Amino acid sequence: MGDGPGSHEVVVAAKEVEFEMTPQQAEVCEARGDTPELWFCRDLKGYAWVFRKGNFLNIGLGREDNHKLTEHLNAFVEEMKSEGRIPADLPGKFKGHAYLLYAHAERQLADDGLLLIGDSAGLAYTQSGEGIRPAIESALMAADIIRDQEDYSAQALQAYGEAIASRFGNRAMPQDEAGKCRTGSKCHWPVP
Repeated sequence: MGDGPGSHEVVVAAKEVEFEMTPQQAEVCEARGDTPELWFCRDLKGYAWVFRKGNFLNIGLGREDNHKLTEHLNAFVEEMKSEGRIPADLPGKFKGHAYLLYAHAERQLADDGLLLIGDSAGLAYTQSGEGIRPAIESALMAADIIRDQEDYSAQALQAYGEAIASRFGNRAMPQDEAGKCRTGSKCHWPVP
């Protein structure tokens, strides 16, 4: 939908690895299991994390830009290894993914026969990057909208965009001189 989704949107790029630690790794790993650990990048454009879930460890770093993402991640991992926070011998590769923050996403949310939810709609919280709760909430809102519809045109589905704006707030949609959204012929959720 729109004019090349993603090409003009600011994304959060992240890399992470999750693995089950060996008994030896678990014994020396100082990451706490009762508290997620977060470290902010010096430029405040992202943060790194270490989440311990029993014998499983999740390590990663995400940034609002992907400039030198691997370098930032490698420096973080080396620092955590040297401090004993994580095992020195990490198995597997870090895998990458990207998602949109709510205040920066410029996508239409509805079109004929189509509603975007969760990450595809760019619903991750702008301040934290967390997206599981908005994904679940948006899926429930979408289900409520389509359950009561007989007409699945973009116009009929616009109530979904209004529900999203009501729950998560309006996001600024860039408009052209004619007042039309840059991402399509008309906005599918309220614009301030």
